[in-house]
Amino acid sequence: MRDDTWSSWSLPHRFSGQEFQSPSPRQWLRTRVRLISSDGANMPTLRSLRFVANAPVVAAGLQGEIFPHEARLDSLQEFRYTIKPLGTSSSDAGFDRVILDLPGGSGDVELVRTTVRGVAVEGVAQIVGSTLVVQLPPPVVRRDSVELIFRGRLAESPTVFSAFVLNSSQEGNTQGVVPAEFGADQVHLPEAVAGHSLVRSLTHSAVFTPNGDGRNDVYQLSFTVVKTSREPRVLIYDVSGRFVTELSDQTPQATRASYSWGGDAEGQKVPPGIYIVRIEVDSDARNEHVHKTVNVVY
Repeated sequence: MRDDTWSSWSLPHRFSGQEFQSPSPRQWLRTRVRLISSDGANMPTLRSLRFVANAPVVAAGLQGEIFPHEARLDSLQEFRYTIKPLGTSSSDAGFDRVILDLPGGSGDVELVRTTVRGVAVEGVAQIVGSTLVVQLPPPVVRRDSVELIFRGRLAESPTVFSAFVLNSSQEGNTQGVVPAEFGADQVHLPEAVAGHSLVRSLTHSAVFTPNGDGRNDVYQLSFTVVKTSREPRVLIYDVSGRFVTELSDQTPQATRASYSWGGDAEGQKVPPGIYIVRIEVDSDARNEHVHKTVNVVY
């Protein structure tokens, strides 16, 4: 009987042989099959359904927790993710690699140190896509706790961290880490939900001199967007309201949006004067427009 202890339905499996997409460890499995045809005269038929499962690397399962559970918005801060096996067996393969998902809104992530049973070890860290992958030194971990201490910036509240482990000799056998309790995998950012502004922590160059002398040649703008995942737009206008150019985010995967402008428009340097920087951010609830002025001086 399916109850609240079950996970939600996984993402659809699109092809034969695809890996399980539901979280692990798994004890029971329930499937839902949809047969779809674009031809009303020919309906598909399901002839067989087979599941192939590997033994978990730690049969009793693993639980995890992130600490602290509160952080400042867009502030470089240290976090600790702890993984604890719920039991051990001599038949467990154990794990020597930890994969920590880096949720949207997290940036500048860097591993500080790794411990096994409270003792520092030489973990080798690598950012792969949107994950932090840490290779542990031998021997494999079966019964000990593992801690990943890392720095990062967060911009979404709550930020939910998910972790997985695997044994490097069984590359296809990934085991999920479940939260130690409800909310144990979450970090809340009170500043992100307080107030109404969507654009936060804005910094920019009030004056720049794009004359090619290597000093203050480029206008710099950065800010953090909260409460929406939609991409902001940054447009430049002159004081008469004439559109000059639109800037592109230089670090689209980072926590902060960053923009630069060398004073060019349509292949030409703009004349000296005052220009308007317009930041447009849309959300389901409302739109926000922020204006700043910048002086171009030669």
